Amino acid sequence: MNGFPMDEANRAGAAAGCSEEYIASLPEKEPGKQSDCYICLDKCKEGKDSCELPCKHAFDRACLVNWLKDHDSCPVCRIKLD
Repeated sequence: MNGFPMDEANRAGAAAGCSEEYIASLPEKEPGKQSDCYICLDKCKEGKDSCELPCKHAFDRACLVNWLKDHDSCPVCRIKLD
C-alpha cells in the first residue's frame, strides 16, 4: 500500500477533466431531438440547458458539466474529448 486512501490513489492516476472553455463551447442538442440524459436519466432539457458532445450523445448541461470537471471523455461511449 502507498499510504494513500484508495480514493486518492485512484484519482492520482485518473485523467484530468475538460477545460472550462471546452465545456462552455459545447453546442445545445439539436432542437426537437428526443433523448434522455444518460447521467440523471430524465428527459433532456431543451435549449441552453442541454448540450451535445461530438459523438452526438445529448445531456442536461448541468449533469454533463459535473462529469466533465473530472473526466475528459463521454460518459456513454468514452470517446476522448477536449
